[in-house]
Amino acid sequence: MSELYYEPYYKPLINDELWVDMILKIFDNKIDLSKPKYFFKHQFNVRKSEYSEDYFYEKCLDYLNLIKQAYTEISNNKYQLSENPSDIEKQVFNCDFIFRYNHYDEIAIFRENKVPIFHLRSFDKVICGLKGLITNKKTKSNTLKKRTKKSSFRYKNIVKDPIKVKLFYKELKRMGFIHSNTQLKDFVKVFSGEEIVEPIIWNGNKSELYYLIKALHDKFCLVDDLKHNKWKVTVDCFLGNNGVKFDRTNLRSQKVPETSGKIDLALKVLI
Repeated sequence: MSELYYEPYYKPLINDELWVDMILKIFDNKIDLSKPKYFFKHQFNVRKSEYSEDYFYEKCLDYLNLIKQAYTEISNNKYQLSENPSDIEKQVFNCDFIFRYNHYDEIAIFRENKVPIFHLRSFDKVICGLKGLITNKKTKSNTLKKRTKKSSFRYKNIVKDPIKVKLFYKELKRMGFIHSNTQLKDFVKVFSGEEIVEPIIWNGNKSELYYLIKALHDKFCLVDDLKHNKWKVTVDCFLGNNGVKFDRTNLRSQKVPETSGKIDLALKVLI
């Protein structure tokens, strides 16, 4: 379903009155109250240069609850203002979208007798819709964060023989395949199965990294099987010696290098 169209409504939200005024527009009879998320998404879009999405929706929810509270106080007072009404209570009471004079009572306007246009459950529906929008956004945000986490390889004997990863680190460093400044703790992370914090600088060429992963993963089966995902993990774990990320499509199409025997020798410390 396409989003509803709203007439342009933009006022800088510099005080409580303007926040409440903006939110009360949802109760205009042109707005479909069953789809409150479209209203709030629209209101955010015209102000997104000023507010973060999280802040804007949470702020709207705070004011919605204050509006509902004001409506409840008016209702409990037989649709009249209380003795010491708050500014928000006055604003809600005077809103044509919420209350109107009883046109069947000719002197109602003089006695200020008003009748509600909406029931309390209408406010609950709007609040529920906005909460759903906030929850949905947080869920998407958390999902995106999970997807963007950089995973690693998991050496099958990482628990039983963690010392072997240290020996492997020393061998690759001695042979010049990894940068001399590589920290052991960062190297161990690459073979822990945990999230990568600091990628390893690979000093060798692309074909040598290609062979290292093929031998590690397919030839000697020293790490958990990642199937084709091994190349994504590779580019997450290793950077070129210029600090640039490898292209996984290009990386997996490399050929076996002449130095493959040297790489096999380094890998044997893990067996």
